[in-house]
Amino acid sequence: MNKRAGTPFKDGDVVIKKGKIKTTQPVAGEGVSDDALRTALAGQLLVEGDRKADVPLAELTPDVDEADVQEAVDKVATPAVSGPITLKFEKTPVELSPKEFGDAIRFDPKDGELQASVAPSKLKKVLKKALADDAAKPVDATIKMVNGAPKVIPAKPGVTFNQKDLEAVFLDVVTAPKGERTVEVKSKVAKPKVTTEEAKAWGVKEKVSTFTTNFPYAEYRNVNIGRAAELVNGTVLAPGDTFSMN
Repeated sequence: MNKRAGTPFKDGDVVIKKGKIKTTQPVAGEGVSDDALRTALAGQLLVEGDRKADVPLAELTPDVDEADVQEAVDKVATPAVSGPITLKFEKTPVELSPKEFGDAIRFDPKDGELQASVAPSKLKKVLKKALADDAAKPVDATIKMVNGAPKVIPAKPGVTFNQKDLEAVFLDVVTAPKGERTVEVKSKVAKPKVTTEEAKAWGVKEKVSTFTTNFPYAEYRNVNIGRAAELVNGTVLAPGDTFSMN
């Protein structure tokens, strides 16, 4: 039966979670070095009878040590969480906070240090939240009732772009100093008809009315009235507008 001698070492690590930096300090291990094993085995080559080699355990040093962890924190993680970044799709800016984009930065041990890179799948999730669900189509700002109070739902521009273009410059912009944390993304933009600023300017403060209507049962009514309710639900009328169910 094979048994593993000693305990493995653990490399240091850095992660950015919800805009906060979390570090894992390295832990040394114990194991058999190649030199010690060769020496012990060589000493048994000319021994007759029962051969038994005593091999001392030596400290195993992590590839990523405390200095490597601190370097990753100082050069990448700390600048990244220092403030928001702005992605400019043509002339349309989209601001992202460290809490939103931090998870898209990953640190991997390589060549004895922690190397930062972009996690494409996580960056895709970040962009999906910031842009329209169908990224090519814009979404107008509107107002919805949330917990009984009106809330402005921000507009989202419709954007067509190649994510790899952003990945290539993402680390540069998140580690840039204040005033330089903006990047132009090659893209095509479709702007929403109603902007977030316009929705805020409506000044909606409260729900002013509600009503309930009853109707005789009929299968077609169940379908048609339900569909009509879906279409008119969330409609916002500006002062002077007239609404017609027709």
